[in-house]
Amino acid sequence: MEQDQGAATAAIDELLDRAPDQVVDAGQSVHLHCTDADGEWIVRVGEDGTASVTRQHAKGDAAIRGPAHALLLVLRHERPLETVEVIGDHAVAARFVARVRVD
Repeated sequence: MEQDQGAATAAIDELLDRAPDQVVDAGQSVHLHCTDADGEWIVRVGEDGTASVTRQHAKGDAAIRGPAHALLLVLRHERPLETVEVIGDHAVAARFVARVRVD
């Protein structure tokens, strides 16, 4: 099980590395949090429109929490956002998930 969680967090890392700068609107942020593995990320878009992704615990405008595999499936558009927990601004979380590239 731990290996599956590690593979899921590595896949999330890869998806976030390819995240477009417009993944959320300027000045907004999203916190991703795996509840069953060592995986937390904060995705911020500065006022200049440039996105940054760091692996850390930080407060975002929206937080998306769940098991690593469930988070990965949501980011890949294979499961609805309602599959995981959203805290904060649901619209920010929904835009973030919709804008993550899966190609």
